[in-house]
Amino acid sequence: MTKDEKYLTELYRLVEGSPERGVDPACVGSNLGYSDRQTKNILKGLMKANFVVYHNSDEVALTSRGLSLAQSLTYA
Repeated sequence: MTKDEKYLTELYRLVEGSPERGVDPACVGSNLGYSDRQTKNILKGLMKANFVVYHNSDEVALTSRGLSLAQSLTYA
């Protein structure tokens, strides 16, 4: 599993049941042992691919596309 995929599945785990809810991106990265720099780079790619969006300016949330991918990765 790539770092991007791990980030998506961890974000999904944290918001499970409320996928529209936002989460502190540093918290997700910290849970995975990623540095702030790694987290920012991962987020950049995930946002560009339309898997996550910023929510309430300081939190990230899954898009419908990100939710679909995270679910398929989690239950594969």
